[in-house]
Amino acid sequence: MAVVSSVGIIGGGRMGQAMARRLHTQGIPVQVWNRTAERLQGLAAEGIPVTSDLPNLLKVHPVWLTVLSDGPATRSVWSMPGGMADHAAPEKIWLQMGSIDYPTTLNLAHEARRRGLRFLDAPVLGGPMDIPTGRLIVMTGGDEEVLEAARPVLEALSGRIVPMGPVGTGTLAKLASNLLLAHMVVGLAEWLSFGQQVGLDPLRLWEVVKNSKLYNPVFEAKFPAMLEENFQPSFALQWMAKDLWNILETARQFGAYTPVAHTMTALYQAAQNHGLGEDDYSAVHQLLRLFSRGTGT
Repeated sequence: MAVVSSVGIIGGGRMGQAMARRLHTQGIPVQVWNRTAERLQGLAAEGIPVTSDLPNLLKVHPVWLTVLSDGPATRSVWSMPGGMADHAAPEKIWLQMGSIDYPTTLNLAHEARRRGLRFLDAPVLGGPMDIPTGRLIVMTGGDEEVLEAARPVLEALSGRIVPMGPVGTGTLAKLASNLLLAHMVVGLAEWLSFGQQVGLDPLRLWEVVKNSKLYNPVFEAKFPAMLEENFQPSFALQWMAKDLWNILETARQFGAYTPVAHTMTALYQAAQNHGLGEDDYSAVHQLLRLFSRGTGT
């Protein structure tokens, strides 16, 4: 198996920081860059190297790991002066692990390969809390040689790596997974809102679900948050809204019929318009409760 000497992480949000901590504890040297350097103060206090010098990070580290908010943010870091495109070389590996759109994935992979850079489409299913417990799943798209070269990093971060096919299929698998996740969370929110509105005891209603074939771990995680209206974000609602828009666009491109995705996108967009964008994506329950009371607009 290949040995990775060091990793440069580009993106210091909750996911990027959790990845940095995990690689650090697994003995893989890591350094983190974020456009807003202040967000990295916590990592620096823990002894994890951070930097405000992106060109130097790109020069020093053989593996680049991007975990940015969306396609435009990722493209910006690729194309900015002194950015990734300026430092692309055959000895470098780019792991694109953010949740971005399918066309951007293909375009960036093409541009990277044209410059000799080895590219792996490798988004994940799971959140920051799943990294230390080994529950993170990586869905890869790209050449087997690149996957094998990057395997030590991916194995340090995850509990399972699932090769999906050529470049882009990792992103497609991520979109499909988030489509199912949105179904589950919207379904749970509607179930709870309906039960509350008709006067059922939510805890007794939960007892039915928890002891039946309806149960799943997503419900276990999100039911208490909805009931207590505690929406500290593990995955912000605005990012689920973004992914749903990407799902609709990809469905249109491939001719897939996704009628419920249209409804969920409208719900998440409305929730964002009501100021819930920075809350957890389960806060869509708040929107349903608001509309159930007849006070939504």
